[in-house]
Amino acid sequence: MLTIGEKIKQIRKAKGFSQENLAHDIGLSTSTICRIEQGLTPINHEIIKAIKKALVIESAPLLSGEGEGYRERLYIWHKLILEGHLIEARTLQEKLVAITSLPYEIDLTTLYRLFEICLLLAEKNYLDADKGLKNIATCLDEMVIENKYHYYCSMGWLYMSIGQDRAKEPLEYLCKAYDLQQKPDGDLYYRIARCYTRLGQPYRSINMLEKAYKAYGNNKTTKISLDLDNKMALNCIDIGDTVRARKILEKCLENAKNISNDRYIFVILHNIGSSYARDKHWETALAFFMEASEYIDVEDYNYFVNRYYKARCLIALKRFAQCKELLAHEPMDSKQVGDSDYLTIMYKSLNHLMSLREKSSYDYIENITMPYLIKVCNITEALDYSEIMEAFYESKNSTRKALKFAKIQRDIYKRMVETGHVESCDTDSKLKPV
Repeated sequence: MLTIGEKIKQIRKAKGFSQENLAHDIGLSTSTICRIEQGLTPINHEIIKAIKKALVIESAPLLSGEGEGYRERLYIWHKLILEGHLIEARTLQEKLVAITSLPYEIDLTTLYRLFEICLLLAEKNYLDADKGLKNIATCLDEMVIENKYHYYCSMGWLYMSIGQDRAKEPLEYLCKAYDLQQKPDGDLYYRIARCYTRLGQPYRSINMLEKAYKAYGNNKTTKISLDLDNKMALNCIDIGDTVRARKILEKCLENAKNISNDRYIFVILHNIGSSYARDKHWETALAFFMEASEYIDVEDYNYFVNRYYKARCLIALKRFAQCKELLAHEPMDSKQVGDSDYLTIMYKSLNHLMSLREKSSYDYIENITMPYLIKVCNITEALDYSEIMEAFYESKNSTRKALKFAKIQRDIYKRMVETGHVESCDTDSKLKPV
């Protein structure tokens, strides 16, 4: 263990100070500084305070025993970041950055850098976060378990953020973190649950969400509660437990209205509509989709997702003229939706549903829509379209084709059930394609 004199010497050199510079700044002789660094002269609180001020490390842990207190402040900072209090997090960061001036505090400095990357991720600065993680990865083998854990969590967060349709890569990193965890982590479990949902494995997602509820306990913020409940409801819709989904969402809606958060209100109302659409209660579903659209800006990507579902309801109700009018109004702008394969394919699918008896239309649904939905593990839509196609081919007396789509439905349900009760985080077993 380094003496305080040895620590001061390392910091001084890292800062580019000579003994003469430091001595001058704090009003001591050069020989005194030399003796302090060699451990030959006692050092009192006032001198330590003066040295820390001169070296600009006032908030850094210099004395023995200060490291644990600093670590606790790091985790307070981390909690602020995860809860979305980013202004407060940036303010606190100014009091913590001094650790980077202590060359001997490798583990604490690495932990600081990892939490700094979390802040970049929370601010959606993915480019700088990626650069930071690549720099840290060079010393991954030497990291303590605590820091490896946060490195893998951050990698999972990054990969989830830069690709909304990606699940395999982030899940691999998050599962490595899962294996290293030293205590329950609700945020980790929630991110893993989101990956399972993207992979079309709702039972596993539900299992992880239940772990998250338990890990958070009574310490959930309103935002965390809304995120957990919404994700749980979506998985319940996927497995067909729409009654439970609606009970969860009704509680969510009340909480979202209490905090006047239009974004959450939109999501919840839209998801309630999805639950009724899953039950083929198209009129009720349409009413909730219509209400939801009042809480979202017309330039938002999700406005067009919502409009797709409204059109789907109208088609199911055979209101084709009304559907065409809806789709003709406010056409999608590439600047608003970007390069969204989902919206491009699904909007084309709507038009083909309205002319399903034409060969070009049922060919599109069979060869474009269905393979895409299976690829991206969109369970609810895959089941919806496969049921449509099964009924269509039955009406044409094409038994072979009808059986093909019936099998697709069985395979989707089978895959959900087969992966429903596996507790481990084994990526080999859970990443098999549909």
